Formats: sequence, C-alpha cells, structure tokens
Amino acid sequence: MGKIDIYTDGSFVKGNCGFGAVLLDNGTIIHEIYGSVADRSLLAHRQVAGEIAAVVESLNWCIKNGIIAVKIHFDYQGVESWATGKWKTNTEMTARYAEYFKSCRIDITWNKVKAHSGDKWNEYADKLAKKGAAAA
Repeated sequence: MGKIDIYTDGSFVKGNCGFGAVLLDNGTIIHEIYGSVADRSLLAHRQVAGEIAAVVESLNWCIKNGIIAVKIHFDYQGVESWATGKWKTNTEMTARYAEYFKSCRIDITWNKVKAHSGDKWNEYADKLAKKGAAAA
C-alpha cells in the first residue's frame, strides 16, 4: 500500500463536538472513523477540537496498521499550521496536538480543501463528524 488519502473534519452540533475521517487507498474506502470528543473541557474550542481529534485518531489508526505515508485533506487551516509549527500554540489543546507530531513517524503531506464546496470526500468526512457529534 502506498500513500493513502485521509479526509478529516470536525463538527459542533447542539453543544457536542464530533470528529470524522475517511481513509482511502486509490479512491477506495479502507476505514472510517467517527466519534465524539469526550473531554467536555474542550467544548469551548467548538469544532476545532473535532478537527484535531480527526487527524490524531486517523494517524493512530495508521500507526497500528503499518501505514507510513499519508496525504491529509482538511478544511481547517489550524490542523496543518499547528502540526508544522506555522501557528503558535496558545492553548493546552493545540500545544498537545503540536507535541504529538514531534514523535509521529508518518510521512504526511497536507492538502487544504475548501469546506462545503462539493468535494465528495470532504463532505463524507463532514457527515461522519456530524454523526460523531450526535453520538455524544
């Protein structure tokens, strides 16, 4: 398996935060991830907590499954900018997120997509994130 594509998203619905991700190998779904952000203290960050959770949960799955190269497609700039050090980490949540990447050995390519623009897999990740928020 070569580099896989991961589309991630976060959602904040009715006071709950969810995350979602779809992982693809050559356009075929190999795994889906969704859930709610359990740490209620992160709800002040609204959907951003879900955006971050989607990336971390996806990468953790990749590590467990021996995947070493990914292309992450995202619609919230912070997920790349905090991970790569382009943005300062001004909260405990973003600092922990940035710290995660110091030991992450996966080769990551980042790709920003426009939210709610009809991108099939971004819309799919958004639906998963909403499903995760509803499950809280």
